[in-house]
Amino acid sequence: MSNGPGSCREYGSDREPCPLQLPTLTLHVDADRDGVADDHDGSNLSIFDSWQAGPNTKGAIILVNNDNDGGPRGLDNRNRVVDGSGDEADLAPALIKRRPPGLSFPAGWSARLTVSDPSKIRIFKRGSWLEVLGPRRRVFRIPDLNFTQPIELGMEAIQYPGIYPDHGFDGLLRLTLEVRNASNRVHSTQSARIRVAPWLMPNHLDKTEEIYIVRAMFNRSIRQTLADEVGGMATITTPPMPFLSGVGDDRWFQDIMEVGFSRFPPDHAINVAMPTANRRRPSFDLYPRRRLLGADYGYVRPVATNFYSSLNSFGNLECSPPVTVNGREYKFGRIYYGHDARRRMHWGVRRFLQRQRVQEPFPIDTSWLYVGHVDEVCSMIPWRSSSDIPGVQRHFRVALASPRYALEIIQQLVDVGQQNAQMFTGESWGFDRNLRTPGAIMRSRWFQSRQRRAQRKIDGVKQQLVNGLGLSDTDFIEIPVLFRPMEDGRYLAYTCDSVNMLVVTRADKTAKLMIPKPLGPIIDPSGDACVFEQEIESVITGSGNEVVFVRVFREYHRLMGELHCGTNSRRRPPADVKWWEQVGVF
Repeated sequence: MSNGPGSCREYGSDREPCPLQLPTLTLHVDADRDGVADDHDGSNLSIFDSWQAGPNTKGAIILVNNDNDGGPRGLDNRNRVVDGSGDEADLAPALIKRRPPGLSFPAGWSARLTVSDPSKIRIFKRGSWLEVLGPRRRVFRIPDLNFTQPIELGMEAIQYPGIYPDHGFDGLLRLTLEVRNASNRVHSTQSARIRVAPWLMPNHLDKTEEIYIVRAMFNRSIRQTLADEVGGMATITTPPMPFLSGVGDDRWFQDIMEVGFSRFPPDHAINVAMPTANRRRPSFDLYPRRRLLGADYGYVRPVATNFYSSLNSFGNLECSPPVTVNGREYKFGRIYYGHDARRRMHWGVRRFLQRQRVQEPFPIDTSWLYVGHVDEVCSMIPWRSSSDIPGVQRHFRVALASPRYALEIIQQLVDVGQQNAQMFTGESWGFDRNLRTPGAIMRSRWFQSRQRRAQRKIDGVKQQLVNGLGLSDTDFIEIPVLFRPMEDGRYLAYTCDSVNMLVVTRADKTAKLMIPKPLGPIIDPSGDACVFEQEIESVITGSGNEVVFVRVFREYHRLMGELHCGTNSRRRPPADVKWWEQVGVF
């Protein structure tokens, strides 16, 4: 039921005639997404009661205000106060106006503002910054309808879509402003729809702003290399390494969290760390909330930590750069993760990612990998040259582990008499002392057959990436990696897995690629660059990227990980694209 200015309805119990003209209240939100509540004459209030995505569409957006701008300890949207100007910037605007302003309401009239789900939103009155609507105040009753200045409000979201146990929440809320006469009959109603800004993952085309790596004696040389090579490009944060009682140390920083972001109009964004569902050492398990939570650095936990699965670790969660798949544009790329019928990423995390909708996650098969993470087999790297596909220009390539390529290189070495070139130079310990030269590898039919089997699995992964990301063969580059078969039939990298690299991206979308030194065959005893390194550099030449090889064999590789596994990154949310302009999402 809706009645605009100038309408006339019964308002007394004895059906007395109403005044010739009555005022009404109108609710205004930032439907045009310019950062201010739309202030028009109230003649077309229906524009507020819809929400659409795409260019030139309308619909207000609110931010999950889960950073900490000061004041009470903890997340801002868990307290009932506004913590200064930093917290105010995280609130979406709204107005309640009296129209026309020269007319007054009769005595005994009332108005109230409600929301479809008060547990998902908190609304404050600007100025006093008192909470007027939220989980504890389910109705905002306007005490005096004859106010002279508009009532200014600030809105924050409490929860993203897909948070356990309320997986049904899709992020859309509806505000309703209702005016009643002295007999408690409805005089006018108006609604406005608002959507909660989703949690999004960055990708390797986004500028790297901070790198995380544990501080310990074992990785001193690696930390020094990072400081020397990329210290001027990004901040390097080195918290002390936690130790797991009875298990050993926890050096796998990639696995404990994923640093994403949320953005709302016009261009305000906050980083938001999501911890793994795995139960880890408390100093790591709580690190994102205890050490990172702050101004414009938020925190979200979709599910409680309750069990351990390797596939829950976030080396198994990555995001592509922007792609177009079957005509549908993904402005922020697509999320992909490893899937295994025996081991799976926690269903609550998968549901949370799906409910954000913008990046439409899809799985790839990692059942054949012993650890099972997607970063063991592929990595997205910036690429300046254009695509070979007519009419399509890519700004990235998929680096794909390739035992086939590795065997081809080794066969070529044998053919030119380099069958005794040493592998794993400088390392006294290896996985198989009998397979440390090209000649030994090419004499082992068993080892070669296992490489072919691993390659078939990787070819399957490639096809899944082609389908999921709309790619072609020219969008892939092969990186030589040999795999070690385990007793259960799954695989680990035998040579250091150079695909598992740390991509440190500049603002111009070029990168310094910190690549695990493969320790392949060396044919020049005077240097330590192996043939695999030379091939990798030749493949990447012309991409606009720099390559730095980092020795990680003792520190990470022999413990079933590489450099990407041992580090994590915070990236700058892209400012040139808006998720609400992506077509076909909501």
